[in-house]
Amino acid sequence: SEDDEAPEGLKMSPQEAYDEAMRELDELIGLSTVKHDIRELASFLKVQRARADHDLAATDVSLHSLCQGNPGTGKTTVARILGRILYGLELLEKGHTVEVDRSGFVAEYVGQTAPKSHKLVDSALGGVLFVDEAYSLVIERGEDPFGREAVQVLLKRIEDDRDKFVAILAGYPRPMQRLIHTNPGLSSRFQRTFSFPDFTGEELLQIFDLFCTKNEYVLSKTARERLLNGFQTLCNRKDEHFGNARLARNIFERGIRRLAMRIAELTPLTRDLLTTLEADDLELEI
Repeated sequence: SEDDEAPEGLKMSPQEAYDEAMRELDELIGLSTVKHDIRELASFLKVQRARADHDLAATDVSLHSLCQGNPGTGKTTVARILGRILYGLELLEKGHTVEVDRSGFVAEYVGQTAPKSHKLVDSALGGVLFVDEAYSLVIERGEDPFGREAVQVLLKRIEDDRDKFVAILAGYPRPMQRLIHTNPGLSSRFQRTFSFPDFTGEELLQIFDLFCTKNEYVLSKTARERLLNGFQTLCNRKDEHFGNARLARNIFERGIRRLAMRIAELTPLTRDLLTTLEADDLELEI
């Protein structure tokens, strides 16, 4: 996120970027409300641009947003897609996404946080600055001058570089609300919220199937049943630290390692053996 050279723009035309981003949005598992909200925003922005082309009054809209949800619910993925949509609508010059957390803003010594934060925002100009676990920018208890300084730099750059980049703050819902409510500057500039629900057991199975398809594996019938039952049980027991898509990825990666251990000494290694995940390969901590 902090390379000396600014990131290059997308290697495609705005229309190509827009079409590809919309296809990726449609292909995401679940997230129906988020998809609807982004389509609605894109339609509104298209119409506002058309009105401006006809010298009609256009409504000013802030694109700085909050993404609220538990880990693995797709916040980073959607932020990247949104960046490409805004590039496609010619509202962002490059459409890239700079992903960062507190460590990207805050320095260790007095006098270093502001320059570091400015450099970070510079790298996001023309694109999206995605701040994960944004509530960690300001420590709730005790003094945190560095974190508060970083927030002030971000707010100043939002004003000074209006329309040059989009800031997206992301994290768990409750801490994000506390952050916004304790800082009037943030609450006035981040009025758009995308809420990311946890995935259901069926949706986690669909996500697992995507990992299988991408890596050329298949699930046996008993493995599929074990996986679905396991995901549903884990969903019923979930807390705010529930891993969602990361959970599915971790089970898949452990599964293919266990498959390798199971078949490595067998001969011949047939295509079915090399590609079929069995129930015993799937380790779910239930």
